[in-house]
This record gives sequence, C-alpha cells and structure tokens, in this order.
Amino acid sequence: ARQWPSLRPDGGDFPGRTFLERMASLGRPAGRYGTLACLSLAAVFAGGLIRFGDIRPPTNTTPIAALDFARQANLQGPVFNDYDFGGFLLHAGIPTFIDGRAELFGGDFIRRYAEAVGLRGEEPLEHFLDRYGIEWTLLQKGQPANKLLERLPGWRPVFSDDVAVVFARRH
Repeated sequence: ARQWPSLRPDGGDFPGRTFLERMASLGRPAGRYGTLACLSLAAVFAGGLIRFGDIRPPTNTTPIAALDFARQANLQGPVFNDYDFGGFLLHAGIPTFIDGRAELFGGDFIRRYAEAVGLRGEEPLEHFLDRYGIEWTLLQKGQPANKLLERLPGWRPVFSDDVAVVFARRH
C-alpha cells in the first residue's frame, strides 16, 4: 500500500481517482450518446460491407430461379425440399418439409428424410411422399430422388437448372 498508494481503497496520499476507480469506470454502461455513436458507426460499416462488399449467399443453397418458377407456376401445397434449401425457403416465406433446425425434427425424422432423398430406406419414395401429402419437390440437381421421380407416373419435371430440380404431382 505504501509502494502504490493509488491501489489503496481510500486513495492514500494520491490525489484524484484511484487506479481501481478508473478501471471500474470502464465497466460502467456507456452514456446515451456514446451508445448512439457506436450503433451508428456499426450500421454504416455493415451497410458499406453489404453494398460494396458483394456479400450474398452461396448459389448452391439459394435456388432463386426455381423458387421464382414455382411461384409463377402457382405450385401450392407441401413441398419436399432439400435440407440445404430449408433456410432459403423459410426466408422466402415457404413452409419447409425440413430445414437446418434439426433439434425440432429429431434424429429419427432426419434419418427417414435422408433415406428417402437418397433412396436408401425401406419405405419407397412414392409412399413417403404420399404419407406427407407432398405436392411438389425442390431438390438439388444431384439428388438420387430426382432420378426416381423422373420415372414415377404421378410426377412430372417442371423446372431444372444447375442448382435445383422441381417436380410437381400430376392431378
């Protein structure tokens, strides 16, 4: 305490605020104007990054053209979507069959989904789609389920590009 009087709780002979008081003041909430200045700078920085940083989602998880087609074709009803497209569809306001919120679906459902889309399960894909009342599909181009859907009599391909394939149920 004699060596560093500024560290003493009573301040000792050191005039003004103690070192501990100065450090404690850094932990207090910022004032109204300080907070406003920080938020303003963060907003300007984020806006600049978005506008000039060419930031956009990866094209392999954003089937923009396929969704535009589905809306123009007025495809309605439950969609059997690719797991990777779930977040994009949620953002677009389309109810998904599955998406990245795995804890909501549970491991057994995710396993059955993976078996169905990969054509590896005991339940045939057409029964799986019937059980859930699926009216259209939106899957990545390379999914095995697309090959089977091409041959199923109740389904027809309606859209395809480098990212996604859309099939619709025939009525």
